[in-house]
Amino acid sequence: MNTRYAVMMAASMLAACAQDYTIANQAYSLYRQGTIAFDNGHYDTAEQMMLAATSYLGQDNSQLLVDSGSEYSSLECAKKCYVSREIYGNRVEYYPNEYLAKIRYQKKQLVIKGERLAKLDAPPRLKAELRLEDLDGNRILDAGETGMVNISVQNIGESRADELMFVFQSKLASLSIQPSQYNLASLEVGEKRHFEVSIKNHYGSLTQEGMVTMLAKERDQSLEGNTHLSLSTTLRAYRPPNLALTPLPDNKPITAGVKTMQEYQLCNHGQQSLYELSLGLNKQDIDSNYSKLEPEKIRLIKPSRCLIIQAYFRPDITLQERHRLTTGLIATDGNQTRQTLHLNSIISYASMEDLIYQQP
Repeated sequence: MNTRYAVMMAASMLAACAQDYTIANQAYSLYRQGTIAFDNGHYDTAEQMMLAATSYLGQDNSQLLVDSGSEYSSLECAKKCYVSREIYGNRVEYYPNEYLAKIRYQKKQLVIKGERLAKLDAPPRLKAELRLEDLDGNRILDAGETGMVNISVQNIGESRADELMFVFQSKLASLSIQPSQYNLASLEVGEKRHFEVSIKNHYGSLTQEGMVTMLAKERDQSLEGNTHLSLSTTLRAYRPPNLALTPLPDNKPITAGVKTMQEYQLCNHGQQSLYELSLGLNKQDIDSNYSKLEPEKIRLIKPSRCLIIQAYFRPDITLQERHRLTTGLIATDGNQTRQTLHLNSIISYASMEDLIYQQP
């Protein structure tokens, strides 16, 4: 009985091996037909053969172990096939999925070639507009100012524009552009798109004209119309801040040692806008553990404009009547230039006159 079982198992194993070799034969036959079709430029047939081969193998990196007595023993490999001799036979490796990628690339190139030929008679045509928007709205970039260039593009041609690339440049080192390149996958006939880039006039700039240039390119180099546009603006050289600080007349009296909130008017008396101001107190004669400003950051102050600043602090308890505070508000601009503005508030004990002192 044991002998009969062993014979049955051996027969089953032989049948399984025969089936494996049958599958291997079918897979490799399809693969080799695919390589021949590819070499002859029949890409659709090649793709079908490779897909059929992968359906048998079921994995990207497939290997066949070939017995030396089988029909594979004298196999001459097609392209993308590798043979190595081992003690048990020949090992054949081949990669149909690599060929699939190669086939599909060639098919895509044929489509692109056809589109290029069509564009010779009916090219895409670009209509483009550039518009500058700056923080203070005067269309002039002061030192430290960042503006936005709004770009509008439309395809008014007769065919689709593919893989559009817009490159932005300036001849001035003090004028930076971000991003310097913008890409569009495609622009259909009649389609309109909007995007923007930022331009900044750095603090080292001179007063001069600044030019931003946009170059438009297309994959097939068939683009017509506004492929080269320029935008001009005036750049101003840096000037140090000219700020003034004044206490508001309705502030409450300040008493030594007592917490207070005072409001001040901060005005820009300069001829240029100021950007990215940072504010702080130098705490000359106030409690260093209790002081705060609101706001502490100011993005923009235009010329001849004022802002209200709220200062929370506690004057030193030793200060005398009529003492004028020497604590200063320090304003630092984006160029790290500092200007110190004294609070000039005066200590007064008038608010304490109604208090009655009683001997304990």
